[in-house]
Amino acid sequence: NYFSPSLGESVVMHYSETTHYQLDSMDSDDEYAKLLPSGQHLVTVDDNSGVPGNYTITLFHQMKCLDIIRRAYVKHWRSGGSQTIWSSPDEILTQHCLNYLQQTILCRPHLGLESTHNSKVCCCKRAKNKIRKNDHF
Repeated sequence: NYFSPSLGESVVMHYSETTHYQLDSMDSDDEYAKLLPSGQHLVTVDDNSGVPGNYTITLFHQMKCLDIIRRAYVKHWRSGGSQTIWSSPDEILTQHCLNYLQQTILCRPHLGLESTHNSKVCCCKRAKNKIRKNDHF
């Protein structure tokens, strides 16, 4: 059995400033937690030997790591900089996440150009064509 989720209709998402996903607001922890499915980022898949193995979905692993780094930053900031960053198990996990994200960026870089303005649209070619047709671009 292969992990093959069905994807719904493509959507268009304009990037813009938002009040959501702030570093340290009353809703931050809850908003970041909702970025992951209820099972978090781990899946169990049988390999060719029939022995199940645990894997992580890259996107969800990255999102989890961003939240872990965010929490460490907020904890350090709230302590006025007096909280040591690399000693407790939480901070060791933060170091893992920094290393993981660095390796992900260096090993699988996306070398496309991005605008310096927040006008980028994230969508598939079919959705772009539909927008152009509807808006007469």
